[in-house]
Amino acid sequence: MIAKNMVVLFDESGTPAISNDQRTDWFLGVGVAYEQSDEEAIFSKCETDFGLANSKPLKNYRITNTRAVNIAKLLADLPVSIYVSRVNTANPAFRKIIVDYECFGESARRKFRQARKRPIPQIIHSHVLDHCLFNVITGYFEAGGGDATFAVLIDDWSIPENDIDISLRQRAASLQEKIRPRCAKFAEGRPIAIAPLELLKRDSTRKRFVDVVASTFSRAYLKADNQKYSREAADILGECGRANCSDATQYSIEIMQAVMKRASGKGQPAPAGGLPTALARVRQPLRRTVGLHGEALREHDAGPTTRQRAVMQVLKAGALYFVLVFGAGFVLGPIRILWVVPRFGERTAELMEVPIMLVVIVLSARWIARRVAVPPTAPKLLGVGVVALGLLLVVEFTVVLWLRGLTIGEYFAKRDPVAGAAYIMMLGVFGVMPLLVARR
Repeated sequence: MIAKNMVVLFDESGTPAISNDQRTDWFLGVGVAYEQSDEEAIFSKCETDFGLANSKPLKNYRITNTRAVNIAKLLADLPVSIYVSRVNTANPAFRKIIVDYECFGESARRKFRQARKRPIPQIIHSHVLDHCLFNVITGYFEAGGGDATFAVLIDDWSIPENDIDISLRQRAASLQEKIRPRCAKFAEGRPIAIAPLELLKRDSTRKRFVDVVASTFSRAYLKADNQKYSREAADILGECGRANCSDATQYSIEIMQAVMKRASGKGQPAPAGGLPTALARVRQPLRRTVGLHGEALREHDAGPTTRQRAVMQVLKAGALYFVLVFGAGFVLGPIRILWVVPRFGERTAELMEVPIMLVVIVLSARWIARRVAVPPTAPKLLGVGVVALGLLLVVEFTVVLWLRGLTIGEYFAKRDPVAGAAYIMMLGVFGVMPLLVARR
């Protein structure tokens, strides 16, 4: 039997926090699975209702209940399966244990990894993600699906930079290990492989698609006094068999209890010294629990580290940003020299080019921010601009001067002071624009 190539997209809805002033008491994880060969047809049918071709993604507040119902009816006729895992953040037992677990995790991360604590929203998101992916994949086989490989793409907002390697690489292996014992129940199919998880690219078609699916379900879990509250769309998908939902609150509680129980020494209460003392007493079991045992890490040493991946993303984005802007300047240069300078003079010609290049810079930086998966932090976004600026200066003072037959001294001597000042200003704008457009 030829294995099918399956795609699983994951997104979340709601706020994974334990405050009392939220629009909903539920945090949702939504997984959508389909065959990769069906993807083009699925997106084509959803293009209008999901806003896949719009200049901006379709936001939740713009989806009326009527539109959500129409989207649900459309999904009911598509070859997709949906799984929704939900956690009740208002549950008193859940609130108590997750506060303890946050403190527990902070001690472990500082002691063994010198990393900052993992806040409550990231903990909740991680548990919902695991629960949802397990069920959406096993659901495929329980419905009679054949052998399959799975490519899983998730939103990346909740993953600390220090945890990206562990989260993406080890989560896939852990998921497959959990599913393997259940393979005997499946009549035919079994998971051939689950590839290391990938991050959804910002504003990609896949991300827009799963965002809208999650938004369609989210209104069923709003508080009843919210004007967008409606169960109709979720009920349509549940009744037709396209979607399944389950409460992951108890699952999350049991996971946290098990980890802390293991660290406290085979079920014994933590010693009087508190969690730090318990951690010191069972150092090796705890490190395995949080995925930090030396042997486990060596299993993935062949791959790039988080820092290396981030550097490569910045270099790639910076080089592409440089190519786009330099390419536009390379085209405009001959036009300026051959047609504009003879009519208006060199200073005016260069100043006329400034607003055109400003538009090119803004559009290029915005395109890079949307299409290239650069971590949205100020140092990395600024790094993209610095890389591009460095490449531009290298090419400007080597290739361009060689083509024009000038030395560096002659270049500066011939430069108009007004146009030169405008050029230097544009270099600065070019360097910081990726950061500016991402902050908007």
